[in-house]
Amino acid sequence: MRDKRERSTPLYLILVVYALISAVWIITSSRHLEIIPWEKLLRSRIYNFEYEDEESLVNILMNPKNSRISISSHTRAHEFNKEKEHALKAPHFDMHSCDAGNNDTLTFPWKTPTFIIIGQHKCGTTALYSILREHPNLLPSTKFEPHYFDFKGKYIEERIKEGPGRKERLCAERYRYATDNFDIDQIMEDPNVMATFEKTPSYFEFVNDPALIKSVVPDTKIILILRDPVERLQSHLSMTALEGLSIKEKKAGKVNEEKLDKFLNHVYRHKKMALHGKRPQDLRRAPLFRGLYEQRIKKWLKYYELGESMLVLPYEDLRNEPQHVMDEIADFVGFPRYDFQSALMEKDLSPTIRSRDGNLSGRKATTYISDELRADLYDLYTPFNDKLADLLGERFRGIWGPKTNA
Repeated sequence: MRDKRERSTPLYLILVVYALISAVWIITSSRHLEIIPWEKLLRSRIYNFEYEDEESLVNILMNPKNSRISISSHTRAHEFNKEKEHALKAPHFDMHSCDAGNNDTLTFPWKTPTFIIIGQHKCGTTALYSILREHPNLLPSTKFEPHYFDFKGKYIEERIKEGPGRKERLCAERYRYATDNFDIDQIMEDPNVMATFEKTPSYFEFVNDPALIKSVVPDTKIILILRDPVERLQSHLSMTALEGLSIKEKKAGKVNEEKLDKFLNHVYRHKKMALHGKRPQDLRRAPLFRGLYEQRIKKWLKYYELGESMLVLPYEDLRNEPQHVMDEIADFVGFPRYDFQSALMEKDLSPTIRSRDGNLSGRKATTYISDELRADLYDLYTPFNDKLADLLGERFRGIWGPKTNA
């Protein structure tokens, strides 16, 4: 027994020394630490953390039991000086102050963002975004596609649901969205910034209720871009056919036959479902149904008025008359028109399609969908396109129709 105690003594000494060193480190480094209530941290501009709700962020920071968190000063939350926040002004934005509860008043530029670009997959939203970001008076979001209202939608709905304290919770949510996704400092300081915007195409399809966006950013305008559903499907198919291939294989004109066949099988199967008025549960795996715009846009029109708070554009107009579309957007949103010099303005925005036999001609064609299938698809889509025109106006009447593969 004695020998065992003697052998254990060095371990105790090590623990004591370790405790002393830890204490010295805490004392000497305490001046570099700041204690921040975790509720404030949730409303802060920290881009190092991705969180779904309050609890998950606390877990990320490995301190789920305490209501206060230590965080190093060089990454601490950006907070406006409380003594000066009421004097803060942005050159072209109204400042909004609201009560977030616990005597916490939050101030941020209202209408952040000024507009949001949405659309179906492969409808030209990236091209539109790339052109607009060159405007000297526009500031895009800090993230290419924030996905704030779709990926985190159910958590936002829970945070701002009806009940006691909703006004305060909505205040915090608006502040969180603005500061998480936009450079507030630049909005405040740069006199050239007259409007802000973000682009997340999937909001159109996967935000269950557009009322969510309307609640958080009530004065933000929506720009929706739509495309000939058959051409959209073809572009989607062309992209899928190149998935999983190396750059060398793509340059050699190869296609992923397995993914191509799987995609086409989905199209044939879902075509039969659509003819019988059925819809698959997972629309992410149902590319054909993404072209049924009329069914989805009805939900948006409950909260956004055409021409006032929502602008719907045909992709074909962006492709054929890009400057005219840019002027239309400028007038709709309310920023100065601009003579864009982007190379995209001169580029044919249609996808370059390789034929299934690997022909690397780089031509613009639709060779993955047979003439017979194309004709069937237009027969399927045309009634829905007509209903869409009834909703959106004559601009969309008859603009999409059968084309050949020539």
